[in-house]
Amino acid sequence: MVKVEQHFGFASAELFAFAEDDTAIGPVELVNVIKPTVLAKMQHIKDSDNYSLVFSSHPAMTIDNQGLMRAAIYAEEIEDAMKGPVYEMTVQVTRDANTFKANIVSIVPYVGASISIIVH
Repeated sequence: MVKVEQHFGFASAELFAFAEDDTAIGPVELVNVIKPTVLAKMQHIKDSDNYSLVFSSHPAMTIDNQGLMRAAIYAEEIEDAMKGPVYEMTVQVTRDANTFKANIVSIVPYVGASISIIVH
């Protein structure tokens, strides 16, 4: 399960799971894994602290049974609200006992319409 919270200038995507005994595992903050990769793709970035991630609500983020999370995402400049290019990102999520690991598998330009809802 991924809990996404975002508003202007802020994004959080926390990954949780439940063990067989119903105890919660996590959260792992996926933004810490994803943001550096997205900003590296946007080669003109000078101040990474001035950018926030935005997760598209359409297409929706998905996680399959193999732990592959797919999301359409972009970075937005906080001061000017300038939207960067939209990327389709695949993240491999693995669980070992009571911990998670998340690694970027691919990041490519997203082709198609995407919709994001941000509260200002």
